[in-house]
Amino acid sequence: MLIILAWIALALFLLAITCMTAPVRLRYDSDDKRLRATWLGLSYTRHFGTKEPRQQKPEATPTRSRQPTARRLWQDRDLVAQVCRELWTALKALCRVATFQGTEASVSLPDPMWTGVVSGLLAAVRVDQLRLSANFENVNYARIRVRFRPYQFLWILAAAAMRLPCVRILRTVRSIRKQQHTGRVHCSSKGDLPCLRTQRASSAS
Repeated sequence: MLIILAWIALALFLLAITCMTAPVRLRYDSDDKRLRATWLGLSYTRHFGTKEPRQQKPEATPTRSRQPTARRLWQDRDLVAQVCRELWTALKALCRVATFQGTEASVSLPDPMWTGVVSGLLAAVRVDQLRLSANFENVNYARIRVRFRPYQFLWILAAAAMRLPCVRILRTVRSIRKQQHTGRVHCSSKGDLPCLRTQRASSAS
């Protein structure tokens, strides 16, 4: 019985090693808006071109104010800055371990100031066969062909998570959710009277 369990454990260990070291290939072209992923002979394709028609919203819909969220994030701006730095460091590490083949992308934002900021950030990313840029011509496109191994991806994400104050992040998220839940509800359309009646009824109950 122990021999059978040992063989099963060995087989699972070899399977895990195979899954972690088998390369993942991603292909995306903004022209046809198709993402294709290949791993261990399995293929997955996702189209981003078709959009389902949106349903019309009622005239009066109570929505929660976003002011508590912005206020809380501003109070913990040092935490937000640290999370952004760690995510940027992890992204650069992923770019270094991945293998790119003729990959290029360019982004243009509505605000020229933010486009300049993104251009400065992308200038720090220097990887072979990877050309990232920002333009002021209102043109966005991406042609991506990348290959990486899952264990590299998981290792970089685990290292980034260990450097982050996860307990403080969870407390901040819980605080934001609590403020959103108990925050003031306001109307987002012209039908204010039904919404005010709903508020009064909920406060009276």
